[in-house]
Amino acid sequence: MTPVKIIAKSGPVNRPVIAAAALGGSASLLWPTAQHWQDFVMAGALASGAAILLMTAGRNVLKDYRLRKNIAISQDISDSHGSAREATPAERSAAGMDQPSELLGLDHKGRPVWRPRSLPFSIIEMPPGVGKSICYVMTWIISRATGGYSLVIADPKRELFPMLSAGLRRLGFEVWAVNPAGGLLGIEGEVELGAFQAVIDAVHGEAHERKNAVRIAMDYAVILYPLNNEEKNPYFAHGSRRVLIVAILSEAFLNPAECTPSALYSLIADPIAFKKRLALLAFQLEGIDPNDALVAFLKVEALNLIDRAKKNEENFGSFVEGASQRLLSFNPVGHLSGYGERAFHRLGELRERQVIVFIMSPLTHTREFAPLVSLLNYNILEACKSKPHGHKVHIVAEEALNYRFSELTSDMETLRGLGVSMDFFIQGFAGLEKAYGRDAARSIEAYSDVRITAGLNSPERAKAVSETLSDTTLRKQDFSYQSHAREISIATSEFSRPLMKPNEVLSMERGHAWVFVRGMNPMKLRMVHYGEVDWWRDYVAPSPISGTRLYSKPVLTIAPYLKPETQDE
Repeated sequence: MTPVKIIAKSGPVNRPVIAAAALGGSASLLWPTAQHWQDFVMAGALASGAAILLMTAGRNVLKDYRLRKNIAISQDISDSHGSAREATPAERSAAGMDQPSELLGLDHKGRPVWRPRSLPFSIIEMPPGVGKSICYVMTWIISRATGGYSLVIADPKRELFPMLSAGLRRLGFEVWAVNPAGGLLGIEGEVELGAFQAVIDAVHGEAHERKNAVRIAMDYAVILYPLNNEEKNPYFAHGSRRVLIVAILSEAFLNPAECTPSALYSLIADPIAFKKRLALLAFQLEGIDPNDALVAFLKVEALNLIDRAKKNEENFGSFVEGASQRLLSFNPVGHLSGYGERAFHRLGELRERQVIVFIMSPLTHTREFAPLVSLLNYNILEACKSKPHGHKVHIVAEEALNYRFSELTSDMETLRGLGVSMDFFIQGFAGLEKAYGRDAARSIEAYSDVRITAGLNSPERAKAVSETLSDTTLRKQDFSYQSHAREISIATSEFSRPLMKPNEVLSMERGHAWVFVRGMNPMKLRMVHYGEVDWWRDYVAPSPISGTRLYSKPVLTIAPYLKPETQDE
């Protein structure tokens, strides 16, 4: 409702001034020609009247000034009932959000708002069809690449690589395509990575590196066999994990060139072959190096499993069966059969130079490819930890709920200091809670320095956003008047109101997002897709899904990227 304007009425000013001018003029005309005392009295009376009128007008002017000042003060809204508001341009500038980096959006005046580079973690929550990929994933990949970061990009829709790889190579970047699906996409220049590369490096590394071998194998087992709240008897799950640990470590030790998930599946699924491996570890391996701590560990674990097989064959069979089922995705006739046998590149190279890696897995085979993608994600984090002072790495976790990061909440506490940053792109917070658990999901949200939400259709999440926006103080007017009104009496008061109510969050206009940045007031920004930015739009190819690409009148023009050698020249 439009507020009624308050009109100040402190008394007449113009009329007394006009009357004083008339009386003063008459007195000035009468005084010089006065001949009798009556004329002097008349002139004096006129002058006195003019002075009185001028004093009255001056008093009214002063009263009017004070009244208008007090009205202005009374109309200023306090923050007694809430101080929620959007960040101002001055506050954004002080935080470095006017320096080009990753584009967050445009404010209501069309000014670009950029993400502060010092904030490493972000979570972007948008349901399908809102514009998550075209407005943030693709534009941020280009920004991070031109910013000098090595990139690891999850591409579960197999759309990002076909659209961005050619443009990135034109800009001079080294691009890898990790494509376990192989012929499903039919691309050239694929790079094959070892799923167990981290444990192979540890087993055959220096003494201080070998100390991590068992821990890494344990982490692999947890990734392949995660426990959830539905696990009725963790005894069998832990037994299957032990089988996986022994199989992974022994294969990395004995056959590092063939240490692949498919080889592990063949080893564990064949009961005779696995029992032979246990006998080798328990009774023959020690002859290689009696003083090797890793050999001693494998011997003890093998003896433990052999003893379990003798005392309770049924339990031992359950352990082995549970372990082999977790490797079924790598069966000999599946899409992942033999993956890693031709692995040549290592993820550790991301720390040595700038490399952009796309990890592709088809959404139609999400469950089948999830174990491999999760293992590769672990290897990425392990490579960053093993070389803490290497090249800076950024992880783009597109559709982050289709795979897992092991011990993500604890890793986020240390990755910040390792020069590793990460963006989580999810379709809904409920999915994050389901994938990692309620407490872990809330921790991920708390660790994220930048949070973006748009197009929400969940009342629960809309309520959470409304509560995060908090309350603001508004002023309202109450009116009173009689049936035969000559004037309306107005009383004003302040009250508290959410900056945006849940129903308003749900009905927010399309193409706009709420952006929350650590230490700042929130911002409601217009989302910008890659086709609206010059020159980004020229380096994106058509979508392999729709066959089209976005290309419209630019709303933002940024300086072109110069290759390092061009800058030196």
